[in-house]
Amino acid sequence: MKNLECFLNGQWLKLGEASVNILTHTFHYATGVFEGVRSYDGKIFKLEAHTKRLLRSAKLIHFDIPYTEAELNTWQREVIRRNGLQDAYIRPLIYLGEGTMSMDIHHHPIQLLIAAWPWTTIHADKEAAGLRLQTVSIHKLAPNSTRIKAKAVAHYLNSALALNEAKSLGGDEAVLLDQHGYICEGSAQNLFFVKGNELFTPTLGTALDGITRATVIELAAEKGIPTTEGDFTLADLESADEIFLTGTASEIIGARVLNGCSVGQGHYPITKMLHKAYLQCVRGS
Repeated sequence: MKNLECFLNGQWLKLGEASVNILTHTFHYATGVFEGVRSYDGKIFKLEAHTKRLLRSAKLIHFDIPYTEAELNTWQREVIRRNGLQDAYIRPLIYLGEGTMSMDIHHHPIQLLIAAWPWTTIHADKEAAGLRLQTVSIHKLAPNSTRIKAKAVAHYLNSALALNEAKSLGGDEAVLLDQHGYICEGSAQNLFFVKGNELFTPTLGTALDGITRATVIELAAEKGIPTTEGDFTLADLESADEIFLTGTASEIIGARVLNGCSVGQGHYPITKMLHKAYLQCVRGS
């Protein structure tokens, strides 16, 4: 990857040549926002939606962004073109550079990194068998504890701790509960479950407003499958016919086990149908 080009603060550099100051504010205090974006066959899926969310995230944590939406879109397309990438993952990151090291973010310069690299799916080896999900003691951050609707760097320590605990308990992925004990999401994915011919997914009060999540709801509606958003308990999840996770990195992937117990009857017809429809959607076929 070191020979791939990235965009760093107005310059195109090889990844192996790019560097940041060790006193960069974000390195010490996790003050930054980012997106995970995918290209398929060289075409970026829902780029505009991702960039709009990136700018909303920046606004929520009081960044004064010097870049326009059009510029951010152009640079993301360019990173794919320059590197000749087809199926790839794009990471735009807006962060704070070196300054006074105070907690006042306005004393630090806004910085921008856009990198990209080849990518398939984060759980490619689990697609056929399905994930083993594990509830964990780490709960999703409460809405009033931070700007939870921002896709912020700092929030992902919560995710990393949850995933690490799930793996230590024999799972592939975590299921996080919210502050009230309702199911919320995976470590970095939205959560859906199926009962009969209906989808259910946690409300966006705490869960991330996922772009893949919204796409799945649209695709389900096209197939005549309604989606109910609400507050659901672990018992609701345990009695599901199917469970699946969604996200840009993981696309749509089903779960075969929850807390050591098999999910439903071991069949995933709706999950598979939606996954097929999603792949057709992202590749424009």
